[in-house]
Amino acid sequence: RSSDLVGKLAADRVIPAVKILGQRGDKAALPLLLEMANNGEKDVRLEAIQSVGEIGDASAMPVLVVLMQDKNDAIGRAAATVVANLPGPEVDAAIVKILESPVPALRLKMIEMAGQRRVASAMPAILRAMSDRDIAIRTAAAKSYVELAGAGGIPVLIEMLMKSTDGVETGLYERMLGSVCPMAGDKDAC
Repeated sequence: RSSDLVGKLAADRVIPAVKILGQRGDKAALPLLLEMANNGEKDVRLEAIQSVGEIGDASAMPVLVVLMQDKNDAIGRAAATVVANLPGPEVDAAIVKILESPVPALRLKMIEMAGQRRVASAMPAILRAMSDRDIAIRTAAAKSYVELAGAGGIPVLIEMLMKSTDGVETGLYERMLGSVCPMAGDKDAC
């Protein structure tokens, strides 16, 4: 198998080989690519993450979620980009499950991702997150809520605006309402 040979290549040949494995879309290469994404030089790790994304298999989610929390920000961003683009309901289900994570940074990323991917099943967790003690979580949840609810979310946004005591948060809700109201069917009622 070609994936078995990658480990035996000279260092300058590893990245091109990893690219080819991703381009081929060979799911048999996924374990090797995930291992390479976890260990080694940054450039190889980044290329391995990209190749995992090209293969597009939801089974990579657990490793990608760990990589999203990597101390190297470039690795974390690359993994988050791959997760955002992975197809399938299994990925959406994993995102919803992680929305309740006790790790604030991971929870924040998943809230944002749920909005980007328009994961409707995340709505209950996002609504709960809109009342979180952490303002970063609340505001990210509000943005994702708008992505999911659109004009149908106006009553909840008004309720959150009325409850808000933070000036920054109040301004955020006002801007959100300003952007959502033009989408409403009945602009006068809005």
